[in-house]
Amino acid sequence: MIKIGIDIHGVSDTNQKFFSELTKLLVANGHEVHILTGSEHTPEFEQHLKNKLKLCWTHLFSISSYHLKSGTDVSYINGSPYMDEDVWNRTKAEYCKKHCIQLHLDDSGIYGKYFETPYGKYSSNKKLVNKKKIAVIGGSFNPVTQGHVSMAEAVLNAMPDMYQVWLMPAFRHPFEKHKKYCPERIKMIRFIESKQIRYFGYEIDNKLFGETFATFTKLLDDPDYKNSYDFHMVIGSDCALDFDKKWKYAELLSQLVKFIIIPRPGYSLKNYKGLLSCYPHIILSNVKTPDISASQVRSYLRNNKSIKNMVPDIVESYIMEKQLFKKQDNLVSDIDELKYKCVKCKD
Repeated sequence: MIKIGIDIHGVSDTNQKFFSELTKLLVANGHEVHILTGSEHTPEFEQHLKNKLKLCWTHLFSISSYHLKSGTDVSYINGSPYMDEDVWNRTKAEYCKKHCIQLHLDDSGIYGKYFETPYGKYSSNKKLVNKKKIAVIGGSFNPVTQGHVSMAEAVLNAMPDMYQVWLMPAFRHPFEKHKKYCPERIKMIRFIESKQIRYFGYEIDNKLFGETFATFTKLLDDPDYKNSYDFHMVIGSDCALDFDKKWKYAELLSQLVKFIIIPRPGYSLKNYKGLLSCYPHIILSNVKTPDISASQVRSYLRNNKSIKNMVPDIVESYIMEKQLFKKQDNLVSDIDELKYKCVKCKD
């Protein structure tokens, strides 16, 4: 008897006809088909699988329903279930091991890193004629601020052909010394997600160490992304002025990635003639964004000052509810922040 696991999102719904016929054939011949999904298990969802996707199965496993019953801290953000990313990613692997699944098919290489039983990454390998343009904003996002949101909105407003802006939190810092804050950083970004501003966990998922050249070298060759997206990196004018001398592999990086530069107060690009001053890089000279840093937000909280308008309202409410960044041991110190910025500049 064959035992196969199939992810519902990105696999069976990507090649609907193939997996519809496959699951029917397997079940009809006495084999086990385990459908794994993040969606909550409801009668309506089952009808969607049967009538819309025309799937057959012997077992249906919902990650969110399982954890809700188990008492895991599951919250809903914009209608979708959310929990600690590491817990979520491990759940499929644990289920497949428990049920002795002989092969599980999923759409992401990230899940595969948690598996001990056979795992296969499914991809349709369809190359888009016109790749979707994506702008990536990196940072600690500890917490995400109104400055980050304004940068994303400025890019989208100035570049109508930009599909989305992805906020990519760093893995190296403060992840190493403040592991318990990684879920909080991610969750706060999830709170402010919209149709065009999204969370992107590439550095965290792949445990990369903050070197921009290494991150984009890996990302641009990643089969999950390279055939579908045209990546740009968003930086402030302060970073652009330091780029040629302080960034690691600056010349190669300028040829590898297209940069979008946002003006910052006190860092004029009027006489800038560096590596990022000409095509294909883009300077959004008429854009204005608030000069707000995460370290400034943390300092205000530590000194019991209001952070109104410094962070999105939903993030402010969450910070106050959880009393984040109030204690010294819960903070990334200003010294650590400065050290990290120095490391990033030398990337």
